[in-house]
Amino acid sequence: GSMFGNLGKYTKESFRNSHPYVYILNTNMLWEKYEIYSEYTAEVTDGTYSIFARSGKGYDEFVKLTMDKNEYSGTKAPEGEKLITLSTCTNNLDADKRITVHAKYIDTIAEIE
Repeated sequence: GSMFGNLGKYTKESFRNSHPYVYILNTNMLWEKYEIYSEYTAEVTDGTYSIFARSGKGYDEFVKLTMDKNEYSGTKAPEGEKLITLSTCTNNLDADKRITVHAKYIDTIAEIE
């Protein structure tokens, strides 16, 4: 098993709909809540792993890429929120492809609901 092996469950939109959030514990011991908005199989050279500023052309291009490749039908694109990308290997062991999930920042909370 890999660290994010369960990420593959997000290839099913029904799983995403029943588990729409990712939580990250920050250095202030508060939880950052992110809503998953995109999932697809990425190639290592397709721009998925780009680094960019949170506003401007790079951000806009990245959001467009994640929405163009998105396999979910009922999610909305980010509009300036902080983003995270999680990825893991595909089951077919293709070294150049990854199951990829993108999420947008929603809020910082003291406890997970």
